[in-house]
Parts: sequence; structure tokens; C-alpha cells
Amino acid sequence: MTYSAPDTESQAQFARRIGVSRQYVHKLVSQGLPISEDGRVEIKRALKWVRANVSTKAGSDDGVTLTEAKTQLLLLQAHKAELEVEQLEGSLIDKGDALTAVRTFARMFRDHVLRFPNRYGPELAATYQIDARSFVASLDEAIRRCLTEEFNEPLPFQPNDGRNNERD
Repeated sequence: MTYSAPDTESQAQFARRIGVSRQYVHKLVSQGLPISEDGRVEIKRALKWVRANVSTKAGSDDGVTLTEAKTQLLLLQAHKAELEVEQLEGSLIDKGDALTAVRTFARMFRDHVLRFPNRYGPELAATYQIDARSFVASLDEAIRRCLTEEFNEPLPFQPNDGRNNERD
């Protein structure tokens, strides 16, 4: 059975979630924080609203004021809470798991491509009435050269750590 995160919570619970006082949440409600008809905070919408509407702008240019620091902390806590809700709902996956899945798929794809010449080469050679043995060998060499040239680039979301040239 999958856990389903609640859609709403009390203003006090929301205050604890984002690390502020209940009075501050009440102030945010008066400024437009989304709540349901019964006065409960709509979690997803409220977290997005906080990130979009709580500003870090202040009048000081000589460093971060206490108010700015508290506001930045509030925004980070709201973002963290948003990620926790997404993780509970299963819409957020671990980066390591995603990289493992991509690598597994890439290996599987590479293996299928490398089997292509021996699997379909003779049939293609017969269709075009050419020597199957030399055609399969040429096709195999061309595919291996293509894979070597084209897939030596690191994944776009992963820094080049020197492991992208490994043979599996």
C-alpha cells in the first residue's frame, strides 16, 4: 500500500513544517496564502505560494539583515518541505537511482546495437545480393566505430569524473 501525503493541514502544522510561528502563517494567509474553505492550509499550493511570494528584498545594501536571513531560511524550509511531500508521493526519485537506470538502459541499448550486424546482416546481404560475411564484418566495424566516437561524452547532468570511458 502506498502512503499518500495529506492535501491540507492546520496553520500550526504548516508553521512547524516551514519553521515559523503560527502568527506568521496567519499573516501570510491575510496576504494570500492558499487555504481551504475550512481554514486549513493547502500544502502544495501554499509551499509554492511561499516560494513565489515571500521576498528576500530589504532596504540594506551592506550585508544580509536578520529579516533577510529569516526570509531566506523560510524559503529554504518551504523548498525542503515541498521536496519531502514530493518524495512521499513518489514523484521525486533519487539521483543515484536515476543514474543507475540510465546506465543500465544505455548498456542494454549498446548490447542490442552490437548484436544487430550478426542478427540482421545476413538477411540484408541476401536482399542486396552481396557477400554476407564481408557485409556483416563491415557493418560490425562501422557500428563499433560509431559507438566509440559518439558515446564518449559524459551525461549532461553528471560532471566528467573520468568514468565515462569505462568498458562494462
